[in-house]
Amino acid sequence: MLNLRYRDGFDVDRPLEPGRMYDVAIDLDQTAYVVPAGHRLHLAVSPSYWPFI
Repeated sequence: MLNLRYRDGFDVDRPLEPGRMYDVAIDLDQTAYVVPAGHRLHLAVSPSYWPFI
């Protein structure tokens, strides 16, 4: 799980500004799937992950 309010570290709480663009690096090392040539990878971004969080 990634909370972008803490994108600069868990000791710094910075709210996101609506309409502003942010560069964020996400490690995908926890997946063990090779995407074959010609296939596409879908990334879903959601404001919630109910009921887990």
